[in-house]
Amino acid sequence: SSRETVVFPRGVAGQLPTGRIRTQGKEAEGVRIAITGSHGTGKTTLTTELARKLGLPLITEQARRVARAMGIGHAGQLVKDKALARRFQRAVLREQIRAENDCPGGFISDRSTLDCWAYWAAYGLENDTGYYRELCLSRPYDLLVYVPPEIPCQADGFRDTDESLRQLVDGYIREAIMWRQCRCPVLPVTGSPEERVKAVLEWLRGREDSHLT
Repeated sequence: SSRETVVFPRGVAGQLPTGRIRTQGKEAEGVRIAITGSHGTGKTTLTTELARKLGLPLITEQARRVARAMGIGHAGQLVKDKALARRFQRAVLREQIRAENDCPGGFISDRSTLDCWAYWAAYGLENDTGYYRELCLSRPYDLLVYVPPEIPCQADGFRDTDESLRQLVDGYIREAIMWRQCRCPVLPVTGSPEERVKAVLEWLRGREDSHLT
């Protein structure tokens, strides 16, 4: 696969490597796409619109579903209680993998297993780090779409609006991308919701073109 470098505006994400792939025997609408990024960056808006345009099954954010099941009313509880955070992050990873496996024909996912690793690290959960990290970074996505924290983080009743935590999570995601620890292409997107959607659709068209050549 080819490599290219996407340069973000200063202060957003620096330089992140990305690439395109040629996947034989797959239609564009059958790819496994996951949207990654810290909280409050516009991932859900992007994911929902892409699912509509591409006709892909939508995997909603598993963290909130797990939080409801565990009786966690606010993400701030996870910062204060490491034992709770550890149980929570393990459950989120398990449910994310289950949801992806339930869509063998392709999907668009609000978050990825990479996000699980980023929050695990941001919460300071050191035990079993190597095993958990390997599970998080080894998923066979066709494309990871990275959304940087370029818009203000809005409270929604559950989300932790502490900007230092948001930047810390983003840092762990960017670190994994920068060192190419994710085993799939990564597409950073910026700008308005429409510009982000357009960037992903153009990437997919380029992928189709490379398959035909």
